[in-house]
Amino acid sequence: MVDKNKKKLEPDSSNKKLKKLLIISLIFSLHLLGVIVAFFRTKIPFNFHLLRFFSWWSVHTSIFTVLAAIIIFRERKKNPSYFSQFIAFLATMYNLITFCFWTYCLFFTDVGWEKSSLLNLQSFSWHFIAPLLTIFYFYLYTQVDILRKKIVKTLSLAFIAPVFYFFYVWTLAKINVGETSSLFPHLEKYPYSIFEWIADREWKQFIANFLIACLVFLSLCSFLLWTKLTYNKKSKIIHMVNKFTKKDVYRLVKKIPEGRFSTYQKIAWTLGSPRGQQGVAKCLRRHDCDLNTSNNTIIVSDGVHCHRVINSDYSLGGYVYDELGDKTEAKRKRLEEEGIRFEKRGEKWYVKKEDWGKLFTFDNEKQIFPKK
Repeated sequence: MVDKNKKKLEPDSSNKKLKKLLIISLIFSLHLLGVIVAFFRTKIPFNFHLLRFFSWWSVHTSIFTVLAAIIIFRERKKNPSYFSQFIAFLATMYNLITFCFWTYCLFFTDVGWEKSSLLNLQSFSWHFIAPLLTIFYFYLYTQVDILRKKIVKTLSLAFIAPVFYFFYVWTLAKINVGETSSLFPHLEKYPYSIFEWIADREWKQFIANFLIACLVFLSLCSFLLWTKLTYNKKSKIIHMVNKFTKKDVYRLVKKIPEGRFSTYQKIAWTLGSPRGQQGVAKCLRRHDCDLNTSNNTIIVSDGVHCHRVINSDYSLGGYVYDELGDKTEAKRKRLEEEGIRFEKRGEKWYVKKEDWGKLFTFDNEKQIFPKK
């Protein structure tokens, strides 16, 4: 009985793993292809091309992303380390900047389209699709729990790669001073105009502009990490619901007879998610039960008596979100009509101890107990 229910959950888990593998494989392929095309497609001497090759932000983005994809693939069967989480975070940061910069160029400047449609498609997939997929994967699947615990270290280390990149380009520009330089016929002074804004200034203005650029980068890193942590927190309920569907919740709630009640936690436990009580509440909140405001009574839909589900501490809990609390009052009124007695403690209503025995426990259900 237990095995049968466990098998019911396996397809969702395998589909999720397959989806993750497909996305990370596509990200790996697009970035690797972009680097290969950029490396071999040149008309200038190889040594000069190599210097120019590493001055492109997209190349560094792809190197970090390919490295992150390899590490993620190798650690797919074990908990990710701090290094793997950090590389994934840094790669996503680089992809975010690439995506924003290329999108800006696409709409407001020139992205340098080629005559070949195939090369244009490759460039679009490298600078637009691949970064989008990387950001998508980061928010959906990447773990950042260790980064959160070491947030100062994370933000400090995030500066090393871009600062190294900046001074590499700046050093090339100092060497490539004009017609007297051997680099001049083959390399432009700066790969991007922002370097001209930062570096081609007097030393005081140079330091000021450099610090501003660092502050912007730090803000973007903080924003990316903050939005990821916020997304994880808000989607926690969704992850809890992964083991059951709304139909599963409604099926159990329909079984609660008149004069009895159950709890969000009891339903979640029965469905195999002992910490999924918020997921159960969310499912019930989305149901079509409504409130008749004329007489403050609950209108039950499809035989799903949502009002018969309360909190695990025997407090009334909510019904449908309402700032005025009218629907909570309707829930208590409906339960009292069915024979459940309440007493008020402070601001909350609780089931009287004498009626705790009316808790409905779904003893005949095929329960899926979680692994300890």
